[in-house]
Amino acid sequence: MDPLKEEFARLVAIMGWNQSETARQLHMSAAAVSNLMNPSHSNRPRPTTLQLLKLIVSGEHPEAIEPKHFKLKGRPGTGTALSVREDYLNARERKLITDIRRLSDDEQETIYRVAYALIFRALPAHHAAAKKKK
Repeated sequence: MDPLKEEFARLVAIMGWNQSETARQLHMSAAAVSNLMNPSHSNRPRPTTLQLLKLIVSGEHPEAIEPKHFKLKGRPGTGTALSVREDYLNARERKLITDIRRLSDDEQETIYRVAYALIFRALPAHHAAAKKKK
């Protein structure tokens, strides 16, 4: 199932809403909610819709939301969607993010420090090579 659709469905389930109540609470048509809940339908929830739903859930069930990152609690593969809009990422980038999220917080911090150091070390050389080509 699409991670955004899965996150939408999990948030609705946490609230205990049926599709009619979800439509009413989110000011959407019942058909729109039905499409978002249907794994085979191409419609995906918008980030603003997910954000609104997370706000509602955080007010009613604060234990379900990680306050630091404002995302659903849980591990990858348990329904937690990426907090980055996936349609902006290619498959390789999504896999990298998913793999990093499987690591502990300390391991993630080490990866970030190393990655940023490598990126910033490579940037001046990349810019110098680009200028020579012009």
